[in-house]
Amino acid sequence: MISDIAMPGEDGYSLIRKITQLEASQTRTTPAIAITALPDDRWKALSMGYNAFLRKPIDLKVLVDTIAELAVHSRLSA
Repeated sequence: MISDIAMPGEDGYSLIRKITQLEASQTRTTPAIAITALPDDRWKALSMGYNAFLRKPIDLKVLVDTIAELAVHSRLSA
């Protein structure tokens, strides 16, 4: 999952909280990347359950590499 932290109506923190609550009884989790323009959100995003944090503007190569890394990691832990 790729989620902006500052979404209208529901922020990315609320979204990741709901997802982690839904997955609490499961053995697999959804890899999640937080995207935001605010550098101070890094620690909060990672502590809330996001697996990676990227700052805007997003470098496409960095995004693709991050997705690939999370895909490999989630496959290895399955």
